[in-house]
Parts: sequence; structure tokens; C-alpha cells
Amino acid sequence: MFVHRRGPLHDWLQSQRDMSDCGRGSPVQHLERCGYLSENLLAIHVNYLGPDDAAILAKREVSVVHCPRSHAYFGHAPFPDRELSDARINICLGTDSLASILKSGRQLPELSMFAEMQLFAKTQPATSPTAVLRMATTNAAAALGCQGVLGELSPGLWPI
Repeated sequence: MFVHRRGPLHDWLQSQRDMSDCGRGSPVQHLERCGYLSENLLAIHVNYLGPDDAAILAKREVSVVHCPRSHAYFGHAPFPDRELSDARINICLGTDSLASILKSGRQLPELSMFAEMQLFAKTQPATSPTAVLRMATTNAAAALGCQGVLGELSPGLWPI
């Protein structure tokens, strides 16, 4: 929709808003043009990268939050974790919504970081278990500006 100026969402939105911002590059490039990218931005999902998107996100020190179960639910292409990691982007894991996770048998769906970590490890076998754990803990704390305060079990950190 945003990159190619077409599709059902684009067609519907055309009756709701000015769509002249579409067709001029990726959403990341648009946010860069608008001056919205900074170390305080959490870019959620980032399922697809356009040319130079990883470099732009890295330059602006944007953290990316990947939600593996939502990613799988919508059938996206593989998450570009290698490209983001190679650009030295802080990648975190998150949960999205009960509406975008698959129900397992009779079990009720639930938001679970452990389930997100397990699916990420399964779909990205080249990523070490230690790195997956960091994505859910210390990387997430750093993304929130709370490194050394949250995200790890160490003396003197924020009591729960």
C-alpha cells in the first residue's frame, strides 16, 4: 500500500485522507523525511525493509520490536533479523495482540514472552539462545531507556 500506491487498504484510505505520501519510498524513509526517527522511537514489527532502511534505523538509533507470533499469524516473509543485526540495530521481542496469535488446540490464547521467544528460536535457528533471551530482557530494557534498571536479575536493580 505505502510503497506501491495500490491495494485494498490504499483504495479505502484514499477516500479518508490525502495519499500523496504514498509511493515515495518505504515507511522508514517516510518517517526519516518527516524527522520522526530517533533513539526514543520503538519501531514495532518492521516485517519488511526497503533499500537503506536498516542503515537509516541504525543511524537514528531506533530499536525494533519483533512480535514473532503475530508475524507468523499474518504469514509474512522471514523477519529480516540478520540485516537488522548486521546494521547493529537493537532488536527486542514483544507480544502483539490476542487477535493476532494462533490458538493451540483447546488452549486459550495468551500473551506470552516465552512463546514469542520459543517461536523466534524455532524460526531463526542461527540466533543463539543467549541472544534470544537478551532480545526479551536487556535489549528491551535498553529500548525503553532503562538499561541497568530493568531487564536483568542483578543486585540493586529496580525492585518488583
